[in-house]
Amino acid sequence: MTSSVDARVQALAERARMLVMLRRGPDAEREARAALAEDPQNPAAHLMLALALFLQKDMDEALVEANRGTGLIPDHWFGHWVAGLILGRTGREREALGAFQNALARGPDEPLIYELLARTHFNLREFPAAAGAAGRGLRLAPEDGGLAQIMGLALAELGDADGAREHASRAIRLAPENADAHRAYGLVMMTTGDHRAAADAFRETLRLAPEYEEGRSLLLEALKQRNPLRRLDGWLASLRLLTRRRILLWLALCLFVPWFVYMVLLTVATWVNWVSQAVTTLVLHRNLRDRQLFDTAEVWAARISAGLFCCGIVLLVSAAVARSPGTVMAGVAVLGLITPVQETARLSGVRRHVFGGVTGALAATQAALIPMSYVGQSLVPVLLVFYTCLASTWAANLLHPR
Repeated sequence: MTSSVDARVQALAERARMLVMLRRGPDAEREARAALAEDPQNPAAHLMLALALFLQKDMDEALVEANRGTGLIPDHWFGHWVAGLILGRTGREREALGAFQNALARGPDEPLIYELLARTHFNLREFPAAAGAAGRGLRLAPEDGGLAQIMGLALAELGDADGAREHASRAIRLAPENADAHRAYGLVMMTTGDHRAAADAFRETLRLAPEYEEGRSLLLEALKQRNPLRRLDGWLASLRLLTRRRILLWLALCLFVPWFVYMVLLTVATWVNWVSQAVTTLVLHRNLRDRQLFDTAEVWAARISAGLFCCGIVLLVSAAVARSPGTVMAGVAVLGLITPVQETARLSGVRRHVFGGVTGALAATQAALIPMSYVGQSLVPVLLVFYTCLASTWAANLLHPR
C-alpha cells in the first residue's frame, strides 16, 4: 500500500472516530466503510464501523465488526473493550465481563475499561465488585465523572449513604451539564431516602435531555415516594418480580391453612396499597408541572378507585346507621372493585384489554348480585365475587410481562 493510500485510510478512520464521538452513526458508518474499501484489513476502521453500527442499534453486525477488528490487533485493549460494550448492551453481561477482563490484561491503566467493568458488575447486582472496579478507575483518573457516578450508585446499594452522596455530588461538579450525572445523583438520593432531592435531580435530567424517556418514570417514582405508605409499596413491588412458576406455586400452597392466611394478608395489603396509590396519583396530578408524567389510564383508574372508595365507605356508614346487612355487602362489594381497576391500568396493550374485560365482568356481576343481597338471598355470592376482586391481583401478576 502506498503512503498516500495509507494516509487517506487513516484520515477516513479518524473522521469516523470523530463522528462516533458526536454520535452521528450513519455518517460514521459511511467514513468507516470508505476506509475499509481502501484497506479491508484496517483494524481501526473495523472498530469504528462496529461503534457506528452500535449507535444505530445494529448489534449483531456491530459485534461481527468488533471481532474482526480485535482479531487484527488481539494484543490491544481497545478491540476487547468495544466487544464488551456491545455484548453488555445486548444483555450478555457475563460475556461482556470476560471481554473487559481481556481488555484490562492488555491495558491495565485505562480508566475507560474500569468504568464499563464497574457498570456491568452493577447491572448484575454485584455491588462490591462494581465499587471495587470504580475505585481502581478513580485512582487512575480522579476527575472521571463517569467513574464517580457508578461509584455513588454502588455505594448507595451497599448502604454507604454518605460516600454515595459524596461521589454523586462530585460527578455533578465535574460535569454540571451532563444528564447522566444528574440521573445518577437522583438515583443515589432516591436509594438513600431523599426523594425531594431525587425529584429535583430527575427534573434537571429531563431539562438537559428531554428525549430521555426513563427520566419521566424516574421523576414520577420519586414524586410518589411522598406517599406515607411507600415502604409498603416497595415491599409489595417485589411480588411483581416473582416468576409465574413461583406465583402458581404460592397459589397451590393455599391448600395449607397457615399459607392461606399469609396469602390473604398479602392480598388485603395489596388492596390497601392500591387505595394509597390512587390517592397519591390524584394529589400529584393536581400539579400542572407534573401532570404530563402520568399515563391517562393510570389517572382514570385513580379517579374511578377514589369514587369506588367513597361510595363504599358511604354504604358502610349507612349500613351501620340502618343496621342493614345488605348495605354492608353492597359497600364491601364496591370496595373490592378497586383492585381489578388498578391492576388493569398497570398492564398495557392486549393484556390491559383482556384484564379490562375481566374487571367489567366482575363489576357487572356485583351490580346484579347486590340488589339480591337486600332481600337476604345472595350474601354468599356477593362475598365470593368480592374475594375474586381482591384475588385478581394474582391473575394480573401472572399476566404482567417479565
